[in-house]
Amino acid sequence: MRREGYIIEEIVADRNMDLAFNTVLRGNERKESPEGRDLLADKQGTLECIKKEIIQGTFKVTEYKERDILEGGKW
Repeated sequence: MRREGYIIEEIVADRNMDLAFNTVLRGNERKESPEGRDLLADKQGTLECIKKEIIQGTFKVTEYKERDILEGGKW
C-alpha cells in the first residue's frame, strides 16, 4: 500500500484535534453529562493522551451506535 502524505501528522495537529473534541461535545446534553464534564475539566490532558495513542498506534475506536433519522419525510 502506498502512503499519501503525512496523514497521522495531520490527524494529530492541534487545530484538528481541537475541532474533533468540540464536535464530540457538541450540544448541552453531552457537555452536561458526567463524561462530558470530565473531558472538559482536563481538555488538554485528554487531547495529549489521545494524540500519544494515535502516534503510537495503540488508539482503538470503541463501539458506535447506529440509529435511523427521519429528516424531511425521508429516512
